[in-house]
Amino acid sequence: MQTFEMNERRPDVVRVLGLEASLADGAGFRLALPNADGPWLELGIEQGGAIQWLWKVYTAQLASVEEGFADWLFLGNDSNRSVDQYTGRLQMSRDTQLGWEHHFEAMQSLAGALDFRWAMLVAPAKELVFPEFYPHTAGDCTPVQQLQQSAAAHDCLVWPLERLQACRELAYWKGDTHWTDFGASQATAAALEHLGMDTGKLLAGAAFRPVQRAGDLGGKCQPKRVFTLMDLANPASRDALVFSNRIHNHGRLDVYEPTRPHSDKRCMLFGDSFAVNMLPWLVPFFRQTIYVHSAAAVDEGLLRVERPDVVLLQTNSRFLLEAPPSAFSLGRRVKAKFDAMTPNEQADVKAALLDPGAARASRLSGAVAAWLQGDPPPFEAIHPT
Repeated sequence: MQTFEMNERRPDVVRVLGLEASLADGAGFRLALPNADGPWLELGIEQGGAIQWLWKVYTAQLASVEEGFADWLFLGNDSNRSVDQYTGRLQMSRDTQLGWEHHFEAMQSLAGALDFRWAMLVAPAKELVFPEFYPHTAGDCTPVQQLQQSAAAHDCLVWPLERLQACRELAYWKGDTHWTDFGASQATAAALEHLGMDTGKLLAGAAFRPVQRAGDLGGKCQPKRVFTLMDLANPASRDALVFSNRIHNHGRLDVYEPTRPHSDKRCMLFGDSFAVNMLPWLVPFFRQTIYVHSAAAVDEGLLRVERPDVVLLQTNSRFLLEAPPSAFSLGRRVKAKFDAMTPNEQADVKAALLDPGAARASRLSGAVAAWLQGDPPPFEAIHPT
């Protein structure tokens, strides 16, 4: 039997029950339920040595991992229906294809108006890199192929599949859906080269080390499975971070400024979780890199205020079934995440806005502070151009 302390402040509970306000500190709890040894868990409250059992929770584990050949793990039973996308049973609707076409047309128009170069990088799902280990047969028409058709008129799409396949196990590893640090370096190089940039110094000074991890797939197995991969030991982005709003996943906003950039240009990256491994390779190329976790959705106001020289959109092949919204607001995404946080998490975000490094990204930190006060206005309304 495991015991847990009441660790959450819940003034709402105290107010509803008519208890003394001083009891709010121990009126709630937050915990991750342990793995059940059997088909259920029982939850109760212990008081004065006696236990009052309240709930019996029956557990069922859904198979979210596809077991491939040679111990390779793949995502399965996921909300994006990865298997059905791969086999061609699930394709983009015509409305989605039109949504992507409109997205590319809007970016092309913005690039002309604001004078920036841009490209969209799509990270291949692991089963596309290693089809020989995947226990399903590829379909004739997939969402990736449909996206390539939608992007054909704009010469904006970077699809580094062949480059990653040539790197084999250096590009992806058995226990995770994401590419490795080295795989991210090759995808980043492909995107920069598409924009005409010299990537000869990309791997200069990079040091790799073997590490053991479970990953987002190995960690779902029972028991947990651990694999070896090569990890970047000295990411250049680590010391270049000057501002972070400390929002996790969607709504994350980071600003990087390396001390010795390869160029005087500024870059804005609208990406997903695959983009995190790109940052150590991307940051040294630019005087400033702004990373927004949005899976290729673009805040037009942010672009109009910051005026970057290079804009990279990044998503992964599983996310193509929905085109990015035409009026994405980073402010509203941040505010929604902030309102759902615990008081301690909210305090952490507010502390980020007071960090001395935030002064070097004052426009962004000021915008985030304004967003948290109420209904977020467009970015350009806070900092007019």
